Amino acid sequence: MNIHFTASLTGKKIYEKSYLRMVDAMCKVGHRVTEAVLTRSVRMVLNQTREENIQIYSKIRSQIENSDLLVAETSYPSVAVGFEIMMALNLGKQVLALHLCDKNSPLLEGVNDKHFYYFKYEEINLETVLLNNIKTIEADMDVRFNFLLSKELLSRLDWMAKKSGVNKSEYVRQQIEKDMRRNKRYKNNNGGA
Repeated sequence: MNIHFTASLTGKKIYEKSYLRMVDAMCKVGHRVTEAVLTRSVRMVLNQTREENIQIYSKIRSQIENSDLLVAETSYPSVAVGFEIMMALNLGKQVLALHLCDKNSPLLEGVNDKHFYYFKYEEINLETVLLNNIKTIEADMDVRFNFLLSKELLSRLDWMAKKSGVNKSEYVRQQIEKDMRRNKRYKNNNGGA
C-alpha cells in the first residue's frame, strides 16, 4: 500500500524516535512510505523562499494524491498536519491519526468522517497499534473501479461534484448509496442491506 506519513516538524524535537519507528515499521511490512517531515527541519522551512514553499506544497499534495492512506502522528499540535489530514479527507483518502495516550486532540476526536481513524498508543505498543490499525483499514478500504465517460457526462459529473462540495468519486458513491436506499428490489434481493 502507498502511505503518506506526516507529523509535526516542531514536534520532531520531542517525538522523532516515534516518527522513525512508525516509518520503519510500515516499510518493514512492505508499504511504500512518502514523507516530508524526517528530511526537513524548522530552520530549513523558515528559510525557504516562496517558490520553494510552492514546490513543497505541490510535492506533499502529489504524495497525498498518490497514496492509499495518510498516517499522521498527532501528539504535538500542528496546523500543517491538520491541513494535510483535511486535504487527504477531501481527496477521499483514508486517514489514520495516532497520538500518545495523554496527548489527544479534542478537535480530532470530534472528526466524524468514515475515512478518519483516531487511536492512542503507548511507546511500548506503537508498532502493534499502528500496523494492526493499518491492516483493519486496508481490509475496509474501497475497491478502485475505473470507467469511461463521454466528455458530456464527465462535464456534468464535474459540475455536480463541485455543486455538492465533494470529489467525483464521492459524488458517484453518494448517488449509488441513495439509489440503494430507494430501490426496494435491491433491498429484497440483498437481505435488506
